[in-house]
Amino acid sequence: MIFRGTRGVLVFFFLYIFHQVFSGVAGEIVVNENGSFQNKTIFETLNNIGPKQCVRECQRRDYCKAVNYRREHLECQLLWTSVSNTSELEPHEKYQFINMASQTEVIKECSKYCKDRQCVHLSSDQDYCVANTCPLGYKYNRTLQFCYLDLDIRFDYDGGTAYCESIGSRLAIVPTRKHHIHLREERSKGFLLDKKFRVGGAFNITTGQWQWSDGSMVFSSIKRTETRVEIDEGDLLWDELEIFRDLESGRTERILCERVI
Repeated sequence: MIFRGTRGVLVFFFLYIFHQVFSGVAGEIVVNENGSFQNKTIFETLNNIGPKQCVRECQRRDYCKAVNYRREHLECQLLWTSVSNTSELEPHEKYQFINMASQTEVIKECSKYCKDRQCVHLSSDQDYCVANTCPLGYKYNRTLQFCYLDLDIRFDYDGGTAYCESIGSRLAIVPTRKHHIHLREERSKGFLLDKKFRVGGAFNITTGQWQWSDGSMVFSSIKRTETRVEIDEGDLLWDELEIFRDLESGRTERILCERVI
């Protein structure tokens, strides 16, 4: 095709930009699947942005794992989770599915983009933005820097761990009496669903200690004698009256997730 004059140049330029934005690769973006989207874990929708900015918005949030990009409406859907196989996606000709793990480029000079998030520079010379704000829907105690979400769903320890991680969080760690008192007060005000929740502590048979999921000891700030942890096995349950109780492994309870900020 041959274009003549200024008008021809403009038409060629427009077609070039259109191709760059809507082809399988937009700039440095790797599109995993054209004509498909993931509809299960959308947590935020952004409008009127291009595909590269859509990917950047996801990269700014440490809990964002993938995006659906709707080309026709310049719509960006941010996802808590990705998929292990593209066969798990749903067909829709107007969408592109983009997995963050497939990207060859991360945000550079993230101090310009992180806004209220922390910019972390890695030894690989890459910059990442780490969220340091509590997401909408979570409860937050600024003094304790405690950001948590009580959920009316029941899991055993492994299931609760997996679920919290799927939403960018972890089973909650309740390391001090101040954390316990805060939760107890929230319960008294009607802000917690239940008087007990599964949290991220368990008995480690290798070390012979009750430990939190981050490796720290459960009974460092809080004395065991103040709790109702009576045997050395199983998992940990936060209790409004007794701080902690031991819990039989495999038993399901409501879970308390925590976002580390």
